Amino acid sequence: MERAFIVYLETYPDYAETGPRNLLYARWLDYAEASEEWSLPCCLSAPHGYQLRRMLEEPDADVTISYCGRFAGDPETSYDWLAKMHIDVIEHIALKGSVAGLSVYLQLDGKGRVVNLNPDVVYYLKSAILSSDNPTRPDYLFDENDASWRDQPWNRPNLEEELSPERKAFVDEAVARGDLAAVLETTGPCGDTAWRGAD
Repeated sequence: MERAFIVYLETYPDYAETGPRNLLYARWLDYAEASEEWSLPCCLSAPHGYQLRRMLEEPDADVTISYCGRFAGDPETSYDWLAKMHIDVIEHIALKGSVAGLSVYLQLDGKGRVVNLNPDVVYYLKSAILSSDNPTRPDYLFDENDASWRDQPWNRPNLEEELSPERKAFVDEAVARGDLAAVLETTGPCGDTAWRGAD
């Protein structure tokens, strides 16, 4: 990210003259989080997903919280706080709305017992990504012929059945506005995940 920032300053030298370097970096970082250039939001969020997955693979990882679009339980252990920090960063960048940020957030789903997104959140993410015209849109995530992705929750044939007609309409409207925040603010508590394995 530091190298990308240096390239930005070299490309836009007038920007480099508008303030101290730390303030310029903070402003640029805000831009990078929302950028539709795939590498920037992906590089800011994907390492957190990777670190979360690695942490959860540790045999002594004592994580007592869970996350479904909202947290269930209060952080108590050091692992809880680390998991929450990683999830918070990924959610923060997804809320900026770039296709890369939304994709990393979607792939956070299904991280063992800790992250199982509610079906309305999964539906929002899938719909928002597929409605994007960004040339880097990750259509491979939705390739049912690819064994890597075929059985992911977002490709479950019964996903939409988990939303009431009213909730689906609400989420569809949120997708049209690019308003993930509205979905997260109104999603239900973490609950039954049986739909993930049902045909």
